[in-house]
Amino acid sequence: RVIIDECQEPLCMGSDDADESAMSSKRSSCAVRELLGIAHPDVASRPLLAQRGVFGLTGTPLLSSPARITELASLCAGTYVTGASNHWRTVERASGRDLFLRYHDAVPSRLYSAETVRAAQDFVRAATRRNVVEESVPSSTVLVPARLKQDSEYAALCATYPSVPLCPDADACDDAKWNRLALAAATAAERGAALKACVQRIHDAEPLAKVLVFAPTDGIEAAASAVAGLGLPTDVARPGEGQERAAELVLEFDEPPTELSVAQRKCRVLLLAYDDGAGLNLQHGCHHVILYAPLSSPPKDGERVIAAVGKEQQSIGRVRRAGQSSHVTIHRIVLEGPGGERTLDGLLHERNMDEALIKSATNTAE
Repeated sequence: RVIIDECQEPLCMGSDDADESAMSSKRSSCAVRELLGIAHPDVASRPLLAQRGVFGLTGTPLLSSPARITELASLCAGTYVTGASNHWRTVERASGRDLFLRYHDAVPSRLYSAETVRAAQDFVRAATRRNVVEESVPSSTVLVPARLKQDSEYAALCATYPSVPLCPDADACDDAKWNRLALAAATAAERGAALKACVQRIHDAEPLAKVLVFAPTDGIEAAASAVAGLGLPTDVARPGEGQERAAELVLEFDEPPTELSVAQRKCRVLLLAYDDGAGLNLQHGCHHVILYAPLSSPPKDGERVIAAVGKEQQSIGRVRRAGQSSHVTIHRIVLEGPGGERTLDGLLHERNMDEALIKSATNTAE
């Protein structure tokens, strides 16, 4: 196992970068990227390789962007990366894991001290697997079709590009058109009906089940509108909202569902952005994950493709992790053309579920 301290710092800097620090917004200025050679999809060609186990890469970055925190957590595979836009201790205290911090404080008795040390050791053991999908937990994937209407914004946008069909050619479509199509697909109103039908099927089969929904940041408001229309107790943790509130939502949602909690109208559906999924434990209260829309990235940008695949895997790993006692079901909402034609969604889901890319994104060894 390789441990890299201050993994957010650049290892190699030219004279022009001498003033850069951990607050740098440059995507390449990061020891994780440099040492892993993350731009190389072929794991065998990277500078560092693990013959057994996974890499342990650690740091406490207080960066300017939550997206960088999430990316580090994805790249670091088996290690918990602390840090956020706001001070990370706020989240630790609110999440009930402050015992780890108290290990350094004065304690009133040996018994309390021993219990605190035990809790700290348990926390460290759990932390080393915090951002990994546990493959030992059984899971299955269900594709949920969302049929576009003839006059949909996505279909209309494709019509304005004569050379771009409903499912664009990844090699021929330029990045600007790709990004506009991805935004139109992520915010398509037809996804809302598919989400409602999906949640209804889950609750018909499992009346007590809780459902975790992930959406891209650009599509979070469209997803929030769809969730609000479910007629169930729901919560939305929007990016940039208070971290203490988000921590409270997560703690309550992770409680195992009971008939009493349903009668008390406690949250049944929680919506999060992919960027806010790093490090959360939700395996005790939920075993259904809905990916409202796939994470898109221009296909010619290998680094961003790998980062997108890593974020999706990390989101799934919020429930597919150690401590999960149920079969995990991942529901992927897939946008289809008016006649069932393949769209950008089909291409993205196929890409983001590719085993070779997943291995590259999470950097886990066999």
